[in-house]
Amino acid sequence: MKTLKALCLCALWTLILVCACNKPTPEPEPEPTPDPTPTVTLEAVDLGLKVIWADRNLGADSPSDFGDYFAWGETDTKTSFD
Repeated sequence: MKTLKALCLCALWTLILVCACNKPTPEPEPEPTPDPTPTVTLEAVDLGLKVIWADRNLGADSPSDFGDYFAWGETDTKTSFD
């Protein structure tokens, strides 16, 4: 009878230890996706007219690019002015 109690006690302790050690592993966090739009560093240009201007046109990637075409008073870019 003492052997049966000792065996049950050992089995109970083994069950407790196995259950305590089987914690689910957390899933790793997904890596952030890079921003698909490139960032452009803009600089302000002071022409001495009490207004600060941009160093490039709208839609231009560098100061020497032409940029996008717009019609007067519109915010959508144009490809032709028919």
